[in-house]
Amino acid sequence: MAPQNLESMPQDSLTHTQLGIPDSTPPESALVRNEFYRQYPAEGDEKQKTATRRQAFYRAVKDAQDKGLVATREVEGVQLIWRTRPEAP
Repeated sequence: MAPQNLESMPQDSLTHTQLGIPDSTPPESALVRNEFYRQYPAEGDEKQKTATRRQAFYRAVKDAQDKGLVATREVEGVQLIWRTRPEAP
């Protein structure tokens, strides 16, 4: 989360560094979500599969955020997601 003094500033005046976003453009969460859906097994009809995958994705993102592994932020109407820790060697 951005420090409180940054929260009061207009979002378009903040740099990626100030917001804690990597300089390289992180992927949109929709791209990450779509890949998650392709890999996550689910049973039932299409509506049930979609609901199961949606719930699992949001649980996984919340869990990763709680562990400090990822961060998300909406920038210009697009939700971005990125790793906050580099991959283990």
